[in-house]
Amino acid sequence: MTADPSIVDRAVPLSHLNHYEALELAVYGTRMFHARMTVPLIKSDVMMFIRNMMDPSGRGTYISAAGRTGTHETCTTSLERLAIIEARTRILQDGSSRHENIGARVTAVLEALKIPVWLSIRGAHGQAISVVVPVEKESQACAAINAELSAEIASHEVDSVNSESPVTMLSVVAEDLSKVSNHRANFFGSLADAGIEVLAIGQGTSSRSLSCVVRGIDTKVAVRRVHDAFNVDYLVTNIVLLGCNHIALDVVRQLQKQQELYRSQHKVRVNIVGFNSNCYDFVYDPKGFGYEELVLRLEDSKSKNAMTSVSSTSESMLYAGAPSLEQLSQLQELSIPIVLDCSGQSNTQGLYSACIDRGIHIVTSNARSVCRLPSTPSRESVAVTTWTKAGRTFFMYTSTIGASLPVIDTLGNILRTGDRVLSIETSLSGSMNFVANEVMKGKKLSEAVGGGALQRLLRA
Repeated sequence: MTADPSIVDRAVPLSHLNHYEALELAVYGTRMFHARMTVPLIKSDVMMFIRNMMDPSGRGTYISAAGRTGTHETCTTSLERLAIIEARTRILQDGSSRHENIGARVTAVLEALKIPVWLSIRGAHGQAISVVVPVEKESQACAAINAELSAEIASHEVDSVNSESPVTMLSVVAEDLSKVSNHRANFFGSLADAGIEVLAIGQGTSSRSLSCVVRGIDTKVAVRRVHDAFNVDYLVTNIVLLGCNHIALDVVRQLQKQQELYRSQHKVRVNIVGFNSNCYDFVYDPKGFGYEELVLRLEDSKSKNAMTSVSSTSESMLYAGAPSLEQLSQLQELSIPIVLDCSGQSNTQGLYSACIDRGIHIVTSNARSVCRLPSTPSRESVAVTTWTKAGRTFFMYTSTIGASLPVIDTLGNILRTGDRVLSIETSLSGSMNFVANEVMKGKKLSEAVGGGALQRLLRA
């Protein structure tokens, strides 16, 4: 498989691997076979066939000496429950004296204790060494390194040993990986877009693999983002839609209408994985709901006229009908999670704070939903970027959700060509234009507003 299917649901089986790809996959964390298994295969030039037990009728995977040049599948693996330890020196490491060779001494003491080192990285001129070891060996390794370098630490020639756990070693493996266009940009760009910090980087001379170390809490998101960057031609955006009104209904209809446009022009597929209304409890399915089902449910909700008054629940609590904290944590693990709030609820601070803490982006369309939030210098339709432990998160308030304004598509086309838009001077509210035109024709303001409401031109 191109990744662990328990983590990446878009992982696909590989029809062929060569011996050395299989060896690197075994070294970097695949659970299908052991690295020692590949030794007799390489030595005797034997081909091995692996049958997928979850799909016995599938084609399976061949492992042979034949190269896989020309194919683009890239395998993503993760080795979890590790610790990264760093020793940093202020002594010039020119290799002239064993006493000065901090890196060699750290490596030797770990070898003497038979502590496995999964990754070893040295800084320029040997000024620092970082080693990745199993998390259960972290304390033993740190104690041994501190004892070995105690004299240098006491004289402040070596900084105190630092360690962090749990961490995960994330790797991509492919034959001729160096020939994959922009493979480093794809690898690190996908992690940067998810706001995932890279703690260390390693690459062998075989050009078949590229590895980095990330925090354990970021493992699932990191594996999914890196896998998708190499193996799929579009990204999946997972949306939770909140609200029981015509705005939410129009959003679903527009997403349904423009899904092919998103895939062809933006390389994105929008997946609605959760929604609620005041007639139904919040429902969540990570596989997503069909647009037809959503339209029927929202139309049924509207027919019952179930819009309720604002709850008096404390701002620190999630309002009734909102996703639970557990469901938000599940949403966090999906790719590009977004909460699209069309509900018009005013006690949203607890929900929005929980989303931002989990790295879930927020888009809201009603002024009532933001009026009680802390003040911000941002203006309408301008995204506020927040950095949290979960990464980079965007908060956007815009009143044009579901309006299908032609200027938005035009503006998007202008930006895609590389042009810059310095300012926009216009009226973007179709409802205000309608009311103003009706008043100018001689109608009373109440009649104009009532006519707009009858034609469903006014937002909730």
